Amino acid sequence: MGFSGPYVDDPVIALYNIGRRLKFDPHWGPVLDNDVIGCNYRCAHCWVAEEALDAKLNSEFIQKKNRAKVASMRGAAIHSSEDIFRYLMKRSERDGLQMWAFTGGETTLYRGGISSVARLAMKEGVTVGADTNGWLIAKHDDYLDAWEGLQDTLHLYVSIKGTTPGEFERFTAVCGEHYEAPFVAVERLLRRGFEAIPGGVVTNTLATEAELKDNPNPITRLYDRLAMIHPDLPSLLSYHKVSTMVHDQRALSRKMRSRGYTNTKPGLIARELDSYFSSKGNPIVKEEPALLSKAELAKKIIQDLSV
Repeated sequence: MGFSGPYVDDPVIALYNIGRRLKFDPHWGPVLDNDVIGCNYRCAHCWVAEEALDAKLNSEFIQKKNRAKVASMRGAAIHSSEDIFRYLMKRSERDGLQMWAFTGGETTLYRGGISSVARLAMKEGVTVGADTNGWLIAKHDDYLDAWEGLQDTLHLYVSIKGTTPGEFERFTAVCGEHYEAPFVAVERLLRRGFEAIPGGVVTNTLATEAELKDNPNPITRLYDRLAMIHPDLPSLLSYHKVSTMVHDQRALSRKMRSRGYTNTKPGLIARELDSYFSSKGNPIVKEEPALLSKAELAKKIIQDLSV
């Protein structure tokens, strides 16, 4: 499969993991998780092999992943939305889960596939989540047109990669001029009626202890940019630290060190985030899963922005 444009509108998705049952995902709660192939960023904390990020379907990484898949998916990487839907419905009936999440790589590369799976899921009362860096939604004014009517079914978790061009470029290895893409995407989604959480803030990379003494600093800039969209939006923020549950922790550590991430203290950043947002009258809602527990506030923000 190749990309003839910035995203695919065919009802297909390339996957290297499908239907992984998670008892509790911090974004989505109990969920059947599905990892897509391909990404337009190269984030410092991402453990996925370069071949998967590049969507090299003939690579050893992809072949190994797909040989391990269930027989009903025929060991392939590219699946039609109908096949994905049928498989996940069987798993849902067996495991009693009514939430499916599509995660990174970058899900929005497959606009048609996500749309098609969500429309089929909508008829069965299943909620579909998608993690995204927001770039395509921000850069293409008409991107969300294909998802119209899915507002009650499709929920988005938009990953924020930095608050300045320099922070963004260091973390993603992508030109810093795109640093505002996730903020633009969150606002665009909310204005179109989609529940969207500004999240994915990596506490291992957001700031060093010394940088927190600056004014403004990464935390104050993050708060102010979210509040520009809606005064209550900072409370919806979700953050996390880099997971050590990866296939090659040493490789991940080397990658992060090569980007200069050696001095950041995740616990300190988390405490400072909580403290600063609370001091501004917008304490971060901490109940998990993030999107589902924050739904009522998201709905209020959507209503305000639609006026």
